[in-house]
Amino acid sequence: MLLKSSFMKTKKVENIKSSEPDKVDELMKNCKHPLVEVVTALRKIILATDKEIGEEVKWIAPTFFYSGEMKPFNPKEYKRYQKEIASISQQAV
Repeated sequence: MLLKSSFMKTKKVENIKSSEPDKVDELMKNCKHPLVEVVTALRKIILATDKEIGEEVKWIAPTFFYSGEMKPFNPKEYKRYQKEIASISQQAV
């Protein structure tokens, strides 16, 4: 029997963090790191994944966050996805 506790209830968040792509662009433009091209490619992939992913600068690095509504879940519930694992295994062969 699963009991829903208060942490499982969804709440409408009204003050959503705003994305700061201009600050990240400026950081990337001034970056002298040898892997700046790799970070730029990863940044494009991450931002293309979902329109509700935002970005900002933290600790002198590009940082990403999700601003959409997240589905509630029970972290103590353990599920095995046997059908999905079997189909992935068959595709790999």
